Amino acid sequence: LLFGKLTGFIPNILCMILSLCLTLMGLNVLNMIFDLDLDRINKPNRPLPTNRISTPWAFGLSAALISIGILISGLIHIYLILVVATLILTFLIYTHPKVYFKKYLFSSPFFGGIFYGLIPILATSIILPQIDTTFSIIYILMIVPIASLKDIEDIPGETIHGIKSIPQIIGKQKTIKLAKFVLIFIIAILFVLSVFNFYPILFIIPILFALAIIKKTFTAQQKEDYTTITTQARLVTKATLAINIIFLMFGITAFLII
Repeated sequence: LLFGKLTGFIPNILCMILSLCLTLMGLNVLNMIFDLDLDRINKPNRPLPTNRISTPWAFGLSAALISIGILISGLIHIYLILVVATLILTFLIYTHPKVYFKKYLFSSPFFGGIFYGLIPILATSIILPQIDTTFSIIYILMIVPIASLKDIEDIPGETIHGIKSIPQIIGKQKTIKLAKFVLIFIIAILFVLSVFNFYPILFIIPILFALAIIKKTFTAQQKEDYTTITTQARLVTKATLAINIIFLMFGITAFLII
Protein backbone atom coordinates (compact mmCIF):
# COMPACT_ATOMS: atom_id res chain seq x y z
CA LEU A 1 0.00 0.00 0.00
CA LEU A 2 2.81 2.40 0.94
CA PHE A 3 4.67 1.56 -2.28
CA GLY A 4 1.52 2.24 -4.28
CA LYS A 5 1.10 5.67 -2.68
CA LEU A 6 4.72 6.58 -3.29
CA THR A 7 4.66 5.51 -6.94
CA GLY A 8 1.63 7.74 -7.47
CA PHE A 9 2.94 10.67 -5.44
CA ILE A 10 6.59 10.88 -6.53
CA PRO A 11 6.01 11.39 -10.30
CA ASN A 12 3.48 14.15 -9.58
CA ILE A 13 5.75 15.96 -7.11
CA LEU A 14 8.73 15.72 -9.49
CA CYS A 15 6.67 17.08 -12.39
CA MET A 16 5.36 19.86 -10.14
CA ILE A 17 8.92 20.81 -9.19
CA LEU A 18 9.96 20.72 -12.86
CA SER A 19 7.01 22.94 -13.81
CA LEU A 20 7.85 25.56 -11.17
CA CYS A 21 11.58 25.44 -11.94
CA LEU A 22 11.08 25.97 -15.67
CA THR A 23 8.59 28.80 -15.05
CA LEU A 24 10.94 30.49 -12.59
CA MET A 25 13.85 30.09 -15.00
CA GLY A 26 11.81 31.77 -17.73
CA LEU A 27 10.75 34.57 -15.38
CA ASN A 28 14.33 35.12 -14.24
CA VAL A 29 15.42 35.46 -17.87
CA LEU A 30 12.63 38.02 -18.28
CA ASN A 31 13.88 39.80 -15.16
CA MET A 32 17.37 40.01 -16.65
CA ILE A 33 15.88 41.76 -19.69
CA PHE A 34 13.94 44.23 -17.55
CA ASP A 35 16.95 44.85 -15.27
CA LEU A 36 19.60 45.06 -17.98
CA ASP A 37 20.73 48.53 -16.87
CA LEU A 38 21.10 47.27 -13.30
CA ASP A 39 23.04 44.20 -14.41
CA ARG A 40 25.48 46.36 -16.36
CA ILE A 41 26.52 47.69 -12.93
CA ASN A 42 25.90 44.77 -10.57
CA LYS A 43 26.56 41.72 -12.78
CA PRO A 44 28.37 42.86 -15.95
CA ASN A 45 29.49 39.30 -16.74
CA ARG A 46 25.97 38.06 -17.45
CA PRO A 47 25.13 37.07 -21.06
CA LEU A 48 22.98 40.14 -21.85
CA PRO A 49 25.37 42.85 -20.60
CA THR A 50 28.26 41.17 -22.44
CA ASN A 51 26.14 40.78 -25.63
CA ARG A 52 26.75 37.02 -25.69
CA ILE A 53 23.01 36.70 -26.37
CA SER A 54 20.58 39.26 -27.80
CA THR A 55 17.45 40.60 -26.11
CA PRO A 56 15.08 38.99 -28.70
CA TRP A 57 16.78 35.64 -28.17
CA ALA A 58 16.38 36.04 -24.39
CA PHE A 59 12.66 36.86 -24.86
CA GLY A 60 12.25 33.71 -26.94
CA LEU A 61 14.01 31.58 -24.34
CA SER A 62 11.88 33.08 -21.58
CA ALA A 63 8.65 32.43 -23.48
CA ALA A 64 9.67 28.83 -24.24
CA LEU A 65 10.57 28.01 -20.62
CA ILE A 66 7.38 29.57 -19.23
CA SER A 67 5.21 27.84 -21.84
CA ILE A 68 6.71 24.42 -21.07
CA GLY A 69 6.26 25.05 -17.35
CA ILE A 70 2.57 25.89 -17.86
CA LEU A 71 2.09 22.85 -20.12
CA ILE A 72 3.57 20.47 -17.54
CA SER A 73 1.44 22.00 -14.77
CA GLY A 74 -1.69 21.39 -16.85
CA LEU A 75 -0.80 17.73 -17.24
CA ILE A 76 -0.70 17.34 -13.45
CA HIS A 77 -3.74 19.28 -12.22
CA ILE A 78 -5.90 22.12 -13.50
CA TYR A 79 -5.42 24.02 -10.23
CA LEU A 80 -1.66 23.92 -10.66
CA ILE A 81 -2.09 26.09 -13.76
CA LEU A 82 -3.69 28.70 -11.50
CA VAL A 83 -0.73 28.52 -9.11
CA VAL A 84 1.74 28.96 -11.98
CA ALA A 85 -0.38 31.84 -13.33
CA THR A 86 -0.27 33.46 -9.88
CA LEU A 87 3.51 33.10 -9.87
CA ILE A 88 3.77 34.78 -13.28
CA LEU A 89 1.40 37.62 -12.31
CA THR A 90 3.14 38.42 -9.01
CA PHE A 91 6.54 38.21 -10.69
CA LEU A 92 5.46 40.75 -13.31
CA ILE A 93 4.07 43.05 -10.59
CA TYR A 94 7.45 42.86 -8.88
CA THR A 95 9.74 43.33 -11.86
CA HIS A 96 7.91 44.77 -14.90
CA PRO A 97 9.07 48.36 -15.62
CA LYS A 98 5.46 49.62 -15.84
CA VAL A 99 4.75 48.54 -12.25
CA TYR A 100 8.14 47.71 -10.70
CA PHE A 101 7.24 47.08 -7.07
CA LYS A 102 10.89 46.06 -6.73
CA LYS A 103 11.80 49.71 -6.09
CA TYR A 104 9.97 49.80 -2.75
CA LEU A 105 11.52 48.96 0.61
CA PHE A 106 10.62 45.48 1.93
CA SER A 107 9.30 44.43 -1.49
CA SER A 108 12.14 41.97 -2.02
CA PRO A 109 11.54 39.89 1.14
CA PHE A 110 7.75 40.13 0.65
CA PHE A 111 7.74 38.96 -2.96
CA GLY A 112 10.59 36.52 -2.32
CA GLY A 113 8.39 34.89 0.30
CA ILE A 114 5.68 34.56 -2.35
CA PHE A 115 7.91 33.25 -5.18
CA TYR A 116 9.97 30.76 -3.21
CA GLY A 117 7.75 30.08 -0.18
CA LEU A 118 4.01 30.51 -0.78
CA ILE A 119 3.94 29.32 -4.41
CA PRO A 120 5.75 26.00 -3.72
CA ILE A 121 3.50 25.44 -0.70
CA LEU A 122 0.34 26.06 -2.73
CA ALA A 123 1.58 23.76 -5.49
CA THR A 124 2.48 21.01 -3.02
CA SER A 125 -0.89 21.29 -1.26
CA ILE A 126 -2.61 20.37 -4.54
CA ILE A 127 -0.76 17.06 -4.65
CA LEU A 128 -0.54 16.59 -0.87
CA PRO A 129 -3.70 18.16 0.64
CA GLN A 130 -2.83 17.12 4.22
CA ILE A 131 0.20 19.41 4.35
CA ASP A 132 0.57 21.05 7.79
CA THR A 133 -0.56 24.70 7.77
CA THR A 134 1.67 25.80 10.65
CA PHE A 135 4.78 24.36 9.05
CA SER A 136 3.81 25.95 5.75
CA ILE A 137 3.72 29.37 7.40
CA ILE A 138 7.03 28.73 9.13
CA TYR A 139 8.61 27.70 5.82
CA ILE A 140 7.45 30.93 4.16
CA LEU A 141 8.73 33.01 7.11
CA MET A 142 12.14 31.36 6.81
CA ILE A 143 12.33 32.16 3.10
CA VAL A 144 11.67 35.88 3.73
CA PRO A 145 15.06 36.74 5.32
CA ILE A 146 16.87 34.75 2.61
CA ALA A 147 15.26 37.04 0.02
CA SER A 148 16.72 40.04 1.85
CA LEU A 149 20.20 38.55 1.47
CA LYS A 150 19.74 38.63 -2.31
CA ASP A 151 19.68 42.45 -2.21
CA ILE A 152 23.24 42.66 -0.85
CA GLU A 153 24.82 41.88 -4.22
CA ASP A 154 22.68 44.52 -5.96
CA ILE A 155 23.43 47.51 -3.71
CA PRO A 156 25.57 49.52 -6.20
CA GLY A 157 23.11 49.47 -9.11
CA GLU A 158 19.98 49.76 -6.96
CA THR A 159 21.39 52.78 -5.15
CA ILE A 160 22.02 54.55 -8.46
CA HIS A 161 18.53 53.69 -9.78
CA GLY A 162 16.70 54.68 -6.59
CA ILE A 163 15.65 51.18 -5.55
CA LYS A 164 15.30 50.79 -1.77
CA SER A 165 16.41 47.70 0.15
CA ILE A 166 17.22 46.58 3.67
CA PRO A 167 20.98 46.14 3.01
CA GLN A 168 21.19 49.76 1.86
CA ILE A 169 19.82 50.90 5.22
CA ILE A 170 21.61 48.64 7.70
CA GLY A 171 24.57 47.38 5.62
CA LYS A 172 25.77 44.00 4.38
CA GLN A 173 27.00 42.45 7.62
CA LYS A 174 23.98 43.53 9.65
CA THR A 175 21.66 42.11 6.97
CA ILE A 176 23.46 38.76 7.20
CA LYS A 177 23.30 38.82 11.01
CA LEU A 178 19.60 39.77 10.94
CA ALA A 179 18.77 36.91 8.56
CA LYS A 180 20.68 34.45 10.74
CA PHE A 181 18.93 35.73 13.88
CA VAL A 182 15.46 35.43 12.31
CA LEU A 183 16.11 31.86 11.17
CA ILE A 184 17.44 30.80 14.58
CA PHE A 185 14.51 32.53 16.29
CA ILE A 186 12.01 30.60 14.17
CA ILE A 187 13.78 27.31 14.88
CA ALA A 188 13.75 28.21 18.59
CA ILE A 189 9.96 28.62 18.39
CA LEU A 190 9.71 25.13 16.90
CA PHE A 191 11.84 23.85 19.78
CA VAL A 192 9.47 25.37 22.35
CA LEU A 193 6.43 23.96 20.55
CA SER A 194 8.02 20.51 20.58
CA VAL A 195 8.90 20.74 24.28
CA PHE A 196 5.28 21.61 25.08
CA ASN A 197 4.01 18.76 22.87
CA PHE A 198 2.44 20.95 20.21
CA TYR A 199 4.67 18.89 17.91
CA PRO A 200 6.10 15.42 18.67
CA ILE A 201 9.07 15.60 21.03
CA LEU A 202 11.22 13.76 18.46
CA PHE A 203 11.12 16.92 16.34
CA ILE A 204 13.88 18.17 18.65
CA ILE A 205 16.31 15.99 16.67
CA PRO A 206 15.85 17.78 13.30
CA ILE A 207 15.65 21.08 15.22
CA LEU A 208 19.16 20.56 16.61
CA PHE A 209 20.42 19.62 13.14
CA ALA A 210 18.69 22.74 11.77
CA LEU A 211 20.56 25.00 14.20
CA ALA A 212 23.87 23.41 13.21
CA ILE A 213 23.08 23.78 9.49
CA ILE A 214 22.16 27.46 9.86
CA LYS A 215 25.29 28.22 11.89
CA LYS A 216 27.50 26.44 9.36
CA THR A 217 25.83 28.12 6.36
CA PHE A 218 26.32 31.65 7.64
CA THR A 219 29.75 31.19 9.26
CA ALA A 220 31.33 29.94 6.05
CA GLN A 221 30.17 32.88 3.88
CA GLN A 222 31.04 36.00 5.89
CA LYS A 223 33.82 37.10 3.50
CA GLU A 224 32.20 36.42 0.13
CA ASP A 225 33.24 38.79 -2.67
CA TYR A 226 29.98 40.26 -3.99
CA THR A 227 31.68 42.13 -6.85
CA THR A 228 32.41 38.96 -8.87
CA ILE A 229 28.89 37.44 -8.88
CA THR A 230 27.34 36.34 -12.18
CA THR A 231 24.23 34.47 -11.04
CA GLN A 232 23.68 35.03 -7.31
CA ALA A 233 25.67 35.02 -4.07
CA ARG A 234 26.79 31.64 -2.73
CA LEU A 235 25.29 32.60 0.63
CA VAL A 236 21.82 32.98 -0.94
CA THR A 237 22.11 29.63 -2.73
CA LYS A 238 23.40 27.77 0.31
CA ALA A 239 20.90 29.38 2.69
CA THR A 240 18.00 28.45 0.40
CA LEU A 241 19.33 24.90 0.12
CA ALA A 242 19.75 24.77 3.91
CA ILE A 243 16.10 25.76 4.50
CA ASN A 244 14.89 23.03 2.15
CA ILE A 245 17.15 20.41 3.75
CA ILE A 246 15.83 21.41 7.17
CA PHE A 247 12.22 20.99 6.12
CA LEU A 248 13.02 17.72 4.37
CA MET A 249 14.34 16.46 7.71
CA PHE A 250 11.12 17.58 9.41
CA GLY A 251 9.12 15.81 6.72
CA ILE A 252 11.06 12.57 7.09
CA THR A 253 10.71 12.74 10.88
CA ALA A 254 6.96 13.30 10.61
CA PHE A 255 6.64 10.43 8.11
CA LEU A 256 8.45 8.04 10.47
CA ILE A 257 6.59 8.88 13.67
CA ILE A 258 3.07 9.80 12.57
